[in-house]
Amino acid sequence: MSAVACPEADVTRRRLRQRAEDLLPAAENALLVAHVAACRSCRETALSEDPTFLFSVLSASAEAASASSPRARASEEADVRRLTADVRAVLEVERSRRRLAARRNAVLRRAAALAGLAAGVAALLLARGGP
Repeated sequence: MSAVACPEADVTRRRLRQRAEDLLPAAENALLVAHVAACRSCRETALSEDPTFLFSVLSASAEAASASSPRARASEEADVRRLTADVRAVLEVERSRRRLAARRNAVLRRAAALAGLAAGVAALLLARGGP
């Protein structure tokens, strides 16, 4: 955490808990996002509790940048595009991992079914007295 304590740290933590439980009213959520975007200490706290809060902070920063200079706006838009591309890449890796795991599980299920079938046939043959 940052060395400088925020006087609104307790309020921020309370709002973060309410937000996690979907109990934070929209007006208070807007105040929380604005404060976290401006306060480094509270931003560190928010991101440690909920890494997805970064998207709220980026959104607030992008809105603020749109009111500032064109150069700042372009830089902010590039950051958002880069972050979006990174998130999409992570999601695609996760989808691929799940597809591969599903295929592997399907092969294992088929192998287990064949082993069970072979064991059943062998038991049936042994029960009849041989082949």
